Amino acid sequence: MRMTLSLFAMLLAASVLGGQGKVPHPCSASPADAAALSDPYCYRCVDTAFEMLKGGGSFSGAFHGIPLMGDQASIAIAKLWSADELATAQNTRAYLRLVEIAFANPAKILRREDRNPNVTLLLLDYLEIKQAQDAVLTKQIEFTKRFVKVSVDDP
Repeated sequence: MRMTLSLFAMLLAASVLGGQGKVPHPCSASPADAAALSDPYCYRCVDTAFEMLKGGGSFSGAFHGIPLMGDQASIAIAKLWSADELATAQNTRAYLRLVEIAFANPAKILRREDRNPNVTLLLLDYLEIKQAQDAVLTKQIEFTKRFVKVSVDDP
């Protein structure tokens, strides 16, 4: 009886753990990476990419997970930065670049629900209102909104 119970427990664990590999974690080489599982919104990956973009950096291997994230990147930004912090011109510019990377190829976004840019468009609408006095930045926000809408409508 113990042997049967142990075998059942091992089979159950294998099926549960085996199912975790269906959607890999965007910021990890391995879907079972413990660090990745403790960081479901990829805070470290997004924060690192955001800080590099804020400093004028360009897309590089440091952002390997961002093109796989879509709306998940905006969720992480909303959790990492307050609305007022995000609305500074420097942070807004970095966020626009991050969004363009996150939605550059929607077919590669790992989670189907993150291909829907609801959170991203909400943040972009907010930033457009906050940056209304800066015509150049407002145009950049409008461009990014159009880019996201077109990219998800035409995968």
